[in-house]
Amino acid sequence: MHPTFSRLLTILLSLNLLVAAVLAQGEPAPAPAAVAVQDLAEQQEQAAQSPTEKPASTKVPPLQLPDSAAEVNLGKLMDRERRQFTVKLRHAGDKPLAIEQIRSTCPCLEIVNAPQPFSLAPGAELTIDALLKANVLSPAPFGRLIMVNVTGYDPYFAKVVGEIIKNVSFDPAPVIDLGSFVGQTTSWTRTVTLKFDFPEGKQIVLEQPAESKLFALALSSPAPNTFTVAATPKLPLPTGKLNEVITLPTRGVEGYGPVQIAFRGAVTGWDVTVAERTVTVDTAKIEPGNALAAEVTIIPRSEAPLGRNQGRRFGGHSHAKNDDRVAGKHVENEEQAAGELKSKATWQEIAKAIKAELPAGCTAEIVPEDTGIKLRLTFPEQFFAQRPRHSATILYGKKVIGRLTIVGK
Repeated sequence: MHPTFSRLLTILLSLNLLVAAVLAQGEPAPAPAAVAVQDLAEQQEQAAQSPTEKPASTKVPPLQLPDSAAEVNLGKLMDRERRQFTVKLRHAGDKPLAIEQIRSTCPCLEIVNAPQPFSLAPGAELTIDALLKANVLSPAPFGRLIMVNVTGYDPYFAKVVGEIIKNVSFDPAPVIDLGSFVGQTTSWTRTVTLKFDFPEGKQIVLEQPAESKLFALALSSPAPNTFTVAATPKLPLPTGKLNEVITLPTRGVEGYGPVQIAFRGAVTGWDVTVAERTVTVDTAKIEPGNALAAEVTIIPRSEAPLGRNQGRRFGGHSHAKNDDRVAGKHVENEEQAAGELKSKATWQEIAKAIKAELPAGCTAEIVPEDTGIKLRLTFPEQFFAQRPRHSATILYGKKVIGRLTIVGK
């Protein structure tokens, strides 16, 4: 391998490994649930792009697996198994080797222990303790690489192979896409059913997950090796991206790790906007001595003119359209059926957080109605005498929902 290409490969792999190290730090101790599965999804996507074959090389260090084997075969692994194993490499040359660094090229492989940097004498063995995290890979035969950097040589790659056997299926999917929704008053429930299949009639037990800040969780088992998780939101939900991961500890099957499901979406809160952007006041129709008036309407953003409907302003986690890990179970249909924004009580609640930042001398009366809010603006009689155009800002809480241009004609 040309030295320039070797250095470039090392740099690229280093970047991947740095990302993987950040994503996987803290294992095997369990990370907080809200972080753990988000990282898992990212690791799965990165693992799918990790190198599976050794690159061609003309300057390979004299390292050999036992019996000059071509690879380390782990055999069959369960789909949530964490398999610890050891790789031994013998120095088959006649001069000491300067081992610089030992690392994995895939987040599914973790180097648990390896002496580095150090000098390896001729005939001596290098021992690498590693961990294969099967949940990061798809059920299928696999091959991944451990890279050993040796001074003066191209990197040495030890190939680790095996086969991930599928033991759990999800109905409808392990990730539920809730879509973009209000998440304030309408309750709903989403369920995920997990069915396990183990050889020799083994039975597994799912334990109650840790309490979630966003969902009330109910775990049931309608049949052996079958479990249902029901998630109901703790309303109101905080606005923004929703990415709640539920970790389900397991027991009963040796070596089988926890199972995770996730609920994703975007919580908009009461997503409202000002229908008008320009308010025109006909000053000629106002009798002397009377105040000038205009009216502005606050409506659901979904009813705003095309181009101003930003209801899905929070991006979710991206998945390919044919990704069977994700099932769309959108909440907005239930919210629309509940008619949340067709209730005067809802608009009265929204009105409490409406604020109008108006030019000096102007006033606003906030009037909730059945399908929106009327904002009745009043201006002094001579308001437009010096300036025919003014600006105003309408806020819902701290969020700007409308910037008005007020024109007197």
